[in-house]
Amino acid sequence: MNITFSFTTRLTIIALLSFLIFFIVSLIVVYELGKEHAIEIMKEENQRISLDEKKNTQLDQATEGKK
Repeated sequence: MNITFSFTTRLTIIALLSFLIFFIVSLIVVYELGKEHAIEIMKEENQRISLDEKKNTQLDQATEGKK
């Protein structure tokens, strides 16, 4: 079985495959960058929460000490 494609058909297929590969790679890169950014935000948020908790416990201890 011999299947031949015209030059235009081959060019179209190559262009579509190139676009799909570029699109998929772009999605993967954006996903990885977003994941790293989200991890950084979570770390900052955890630090902020732990600082708030320390402040609250110190304030609680100070108010209990005054009583």
